[in-house]
Amino acid sequence: MRKHLLIILIFLANSSLFAQANCERNLNEARSDYANGNLYAIPGKLDECLKNGFSKNEMIEAYQLLALTYININQQDKAKESMIKLLKLQTDYQVVKNVDPDELYSLYQGIETDPIYFIGAYFKINYSMVNVTDSGRFTSNSDPNAVDNYNYTPALSIAGGAHFLYPIKKSWYASGKLGYDVHRYDYDETNSGNVEGENETTVSFTSINRGINLNTSLRYMLDHYSYKPFVEFGVTGRFNFMNSITNYFNEDEEAPTFSVNQFRKALNFGFSLDAGTLIKVNENYLSLSIGASYFVIPEVDYSDNSNGRSFYSLAGRHVIQEDNYNKLILNFTVKFNMPFYNFK
Repeated sequence: MRKHLLIILIFLANSSLFAQANCERNLNEARSDYANGNLYAIPGKLDECLKNGFSKNEMIEAYQLLALTYININQQDKAKESMIKLLKLQTDYQVVKNVDPDELYSLYQGIETDPIYFIGAYFKINYSMVNVTDSGRFTSNSDPNAVDNYNYTPALSIAGGAHFLYPIKKSWYASGKLGYDVHRYDYDETNSGNVEGENETTVSFTSINRGINLNTSLRYMLDHYSYKPFVEFGVTGRFNFMNSITNYFNEDEEAPTFSVNQFRKALNFGFSLDAGTLIKVNENYLSLSIGASYFVIPEVDYSDNSNGRSFYSLAGRHVIQEDNYNKLILNFTVKFNMPFYNFK
């Protein structure tokens, strides 16, 4: 049984090598026929090998040769069909003016070769900055000498999802992104009942806000083939589904993580501005961009707070005086873009 199987494998391997050698010979003969003007003999020598026998590079050359042949024997429909098959085989194939034959360039120019849309995935690094809009510092403290030192420190977080790019007209595109997006900042505060430092309290924690972002943008993009610089402006809707405080510390207690969903608004809305470029990588594009998003709705929800300015920590033993704030998110984004075509 093993002997028979080995014989079959050897036979198949030899058959494949024979077919490949035969197709190489056919391609060489087709080149000679084209150079000698024997055009009508070319299609018959290439058709069968285009189905099975040519390597990808050989298929590209064969389709190019067929397109030129059909142009010269005045079969324009078949010439266009051959060129479209070539483009489907290698979507980034280009015919270059003054380098390739003029008749092939004219044929190529008559085919729609621009992508009809792009789809892909993105990964983003966020840098979250807090803009205090309504201070909650010592609003109920009557001591005019009260001292309050607090600091919001921007922190890095990640985001990722899917995106879509659709051409509207020359240089203008509609862009859409849907993804998981995390915002994070660190907070620390030291306050004293008076300038002598009596009744001093120290609090620190990290705020983490997890949500889903839906962004729609209008993009202006230049096409230099190997790179495509762009700038885009958009609007972002955000659903916050998990808000938490982690690494919480004060003089009375420590807590690793606890939820503050009831003190955060679930929905937000913002504007975005991004600039970057697409870079051609084989038949696809890699996108690198920097940008900023500003969320216009203050994030803290006062509706569940009796005094409108505080939330209780994990064990309910300490009150944190909260500010209300907007967030400015700076970001660096890497996208993978896969173009889709409708050659015709």
